[in-house]
Amino acid sequence: MKYKFTTNEDSNVTAGVDNDISPGCIIVGTVNIGNNNKIRAFAAIGFAGENRKHGNEPHGVVEIGNDNVICEGAVIQSPCKGDVTIIGNNCMVAANSYIGHDAQLSDNVTITAGAKLGGGVKLGKCANIGLNAVIHQGIEIGDYAMIGMGSVVTRPIPPFYKVAGNPAMVLGINRIGMERAGFTEREIGDIEKMVKPKQIWNGGLIAPAKMILEFKERNPNHIKKWKQ
Repeated sequence: MKYKFTTNEDSNVTAGVDNDISPGCIIVGTVNIGNNNKIRAFAAIGFAGENRKHGNEPHGVVEIGNDNVICEGAVIQSPCKGDVTIIGNNCMVAANSYIGHDAQLSDNVTITAGAKLGGGVKLGKCANIGLNAVIHQGIEIGDYAMIGMGSVVTRPIPPFYKVAGNPAMVLGINRIGMERAGFTEREIGDIEKMVKPKQIWNGGLIAPAKMILEFKERNPNHIKKWKQ
């Protein structure tokens, strides 16, 4: 267990066991860190969210779960509109990425180098955000979705979708990500039938979230990953 980060006298930082927090990290405000996390040099966690209406002091709590890797130069802001910014379990937050105030990451999320999440963005489990992608504030990205590198996302992305471009457009389903997550070929095929990647709405994305929810209700045991 290594604790070598910088903080200040007004901060309230707690951490569990087997964490490795490198020299040069700066952690301020109220931050709760779980177990077995690796936080590398020059990460900045808990600073005030960048929002003109909510002042310059940290507010609320940053909750970091277990088994995460937070790389060099990553920024994770404290909330300013709600009460919590959340990093789930087993997430990869790569170098120089930016997680804005009030963002919420579910488990097994991957944020690659240089990606930026606006305030209040929500990422479903196993979502993958490509290099230098930008997610507009308040956008929700569904479970197992893939955002291609350099994308600019201004609309919600349903579960399982793969999108890329500026503005981001639907390319299909995130087949590779689903295979890596252990989905069977039958499960992938059933989901693929629901997704019509060539359809667009006002030049942007359509979101058949209702269809996917109905599929989940019809097949409560078929996609077991949704129950995790």
